[in-house]
Amino acid sequence: MKRNSFVLYLFLLMVTPALLVSCQQDDIVINELQEDDGRELAFAGPLASIDFSVYDMIEDLDENLWFGGDSLVYYLHREPVMVSWSHLVTLPEVYEFWTFSMPTELAAPFKAGTTEWDYSEEVMFSHQDDVRYDQLLMKRGQMILSPRLPMGLSGSVRIQIPEVSSNGEAFEIVLQSGDDEYIDLSGYQLDFTSNEVEPYRSRLTVNFKVEDFSGFPMSDQVTLGFQMRDMDYESAYGYFGYQEADEMDASLSFDFFDEIEFDEHIDIADFEMDVEVYNSIGVPFYVEATNIRFFHADDETPVLLEMNDESTIGFDYLPAATAGNPLIPGYGNFIVNGSNSNAVEIGNSSPARMLADIYASSNPEAPAGVEAPDQNFIFSERDLEVDLVLKVPFYFWADTYARMDTVEFDFMDIIDGSEDEVDHVEVAEVFFDFENELPIQIEVAAWVIDAEGQKVDDLLDANTEFVKGGDKGAPAATSFKVGLTAAQISLFKQREVKNIVLAYELSTSKGSTAVKIYGDSRFRAKVSAELNGSMPQ
Repeated sequence: MKRNSFVLYLFLLMVTPALLVSCQQDDIVINELQEDDGRELAFAGPLASIDFSVYDMIEDLDENLWFGGDSLVYYLHREPVMVSWSHLVTLPEVYEFWTFSMPTELAAPFKAGTTEWDYSEEVMFSHQDDVRYDQLLMKRGQMILSPRLPMGLSGSVRIQIPEVSSNGEAFEIVLQSGDDEYIDLSGYQLDFTSNEVEPYRSRLTVNFKVEDFSGFPMSDQVTLGFQMRDMDYESAYGYFGYQEADEMDASLSFDFFDEIEFDEHIDIADFEMDVEVYNSIGVPFYVEATNIRFFHADDETPVLLEMNDESTIGFDYLPAATAGNPLIPGYGNFIVNGSNSNAVEIGNSSPARMLADIYASSNPEAPAGVEAPDQNFIFSERDLEVDLVLKVPFYFWADTYARMDTVEFDFMDIIDGSEDEVDHVEVAEVFFDFENELPIQIEVAAWVIDAEGQKVDDLLDANTEFVKGGDKGAPAATSFKVGLTAAQISLFKQREVKNIVLAYELSTSKGSTAVKIYGDSRFRAKVSAELNGSMPQ
């Protein structure tokens, strides 16, 4: 059966359990005759009693169905868009080659232990004028140290970087002139220095001391090659300034409207799109979603989302995450619906996909009454998660929405093994009694067709009141019967009936007022049967 109608979906939820119970092969049972037995055949009794809520009907059908706080049923689809902020902390590739001059009075031959030289250099890490790094815990990286004394001079040097530590001990190493030492920075902590005069000059200090030496120097040049490369961090603290990021043409695709055929007889009453932002970074952000456009499946001309007051969809100040175990993300939620935009127009256009441009910037000005953090942090999660959430409430209006569908009804398979006995049935009637809290009413005509699709006979007259629409807490009652005569049963056998055709009109039960489907609305049905016939002597 083609699934392309929202209202048909609800209709099938209501009536399919009853139809299945009444049409199973085992439902047609004729008592076997004893020898020389001849009597009137009669049967009357219940076949099924059904009582369930909308919750029961759809809880296992579709993971995209969701219940609101008032139990209103929604179609919900969520698509996360990740805005990368890995550039908030940009670690440099450091390649330094420092040259120091020996004092002129020390140009004579040296003896070990006669004097020491001290030098100091700085390595800058801040990558823009308003960025300050306070502390990094390194995930990986490599530091390379290459000390060189003048030709003719041999000895050892001590290198110290007081801002670099491991297990609480500052980095210090003694190397021989001519060595190239490779240090794995994994697990090291870098605590940068700065001052009030230059708060955004985050730096490391490299101290270089010649300790033991001897020989006849042929020049006065002492050098140190210093490299830090391939660096990444586990955590970073500081102040990361004003920086920007965007994600253009963020996409949200959904197939809900593929299952609905909108025309002048059916309209949804609301359509909601939420922009939910989860911030796992210790930085406040400005976030906005712009150029939000919806496309129909076969139309490349989009419908642009427009706010009634021409406001921006976004957050002037998305709070920073709060460090802890567990970390508490900052959160913001912006709701777009029919009350503040042209969302209902978009929903009734049957969109298939949406595109949006997401823009964000770091450390915006804090609103009145909010204290902006003076220190930012970022851990392994370096993306700002912007969830685009589509919500379509089961809140709609329908007026004589006409459809025709085919249900499998293989009569020969149903009566398999009981063909001879079925010939003695004179009339068979199935009675349906409904109590319906769903605000949908259905009128049905039904007939059976053979394998070639040719009509065989009617089952239900046109405009049979199949189910009356009710309301939550106020069910509407409906009763009717489907009857088969002996002539119809014989005809069904002869023509080998294969399918039932349902031609029905669905409408909401409050005229032109939209109705809502709630999860705790109930549907009750009783199916009973009566069979009469005569068996030969």
